[in-house]
Amino acid sequence: MALSSISIRKALKNVASENYDKTNIFYFFILSFLTGLISSFSPQKPKTEELPIFLLCLILTIFFSLLINGIYTVASNNAINRKKGVFPNPIKNFGKIITTSLSMVLGNIFWTIVMFSVTAVVMISIMSISKVAAILVAAIPLLCLATLFIGAYFNFITSLSLSDWFNFKKAWNFMKDAKSYFLAYFIKSVAVGLIVLFAYMALMLIAVPIIVPLKGLASTAISGIFMLFYTVVGVLSSVYMVDLTAQFVRKAKKMNVKPKKQIEAGV
Repeated sequence: MALSSISIRKALKNVASENYDKTNIFYFFILSFLTGLISSFSPQKPKTEELPIFLLCLILTIFFSLLINGIYTVASNNAINRKKGVFPNPIKNFGKIITTSLSMVLGNIFWTIVMFSVTAVVMISIMSISKVAAILVAAIPLLCLATLFIGAYFNFITSLSLSDWFNFKKAWNFMKDAKSYFLAYFIKSVAVGLIVLFAYMALMLIAVPIIVPLKGLASTAISGIFMLFYTVVGVLSSVYMVDLTAQFVRKAKKMNVKPKKQIEAGV
């Protein structure tokens, strides 16, 4: 039952509907393409004279990455709460996008520190007895903390409230409520991931024989074209994952949000 409650087919239908603003998705694509392009053609081992270009590319990559992360998170929040348009406009909603992205980064840093610190303390305290025992015992609190982290993440994208990153009880309650739907969400997410992986592999098999023999501008131009294809695949998968995530969270939280002006497409 739960497996069919989260559907890729439903995601395809929803994304094709008026609920998803195609113009803003295009902006998301442009930002993603520029980020990939800049990071790919940035000097890998910059010489002294290339440092200014390298630093500029680094700053732009970080900035665009923050925008992409923020847009994806705000879109997830909009999809969960069934807000018209889903994907935000990067100019009109710039402040919200950046604030959300920074909150996401802060939350991830917090949980990374917590999981690393607790695991390290447990392992160090048992390491003198047995290395194997230290790893096995440390895996228990790490698994519990990872579960809380996942719950906190879904709570955060539902509310965009920074405090939800630090609400351990609410995170645990979410995971308890979500247990009937988590397997379905996981399987559908893996399915999307495998499709993306096969698409990337196919592009690689086509791109490498074409690009390797080329030199100079020809190689750069063809690499840019294939970067475009990679971005299309990545952005499409991200958009569909937004809808799959929204289906999962609404089921877990038993949400039935239907604001005015929302045109639902089989959700």
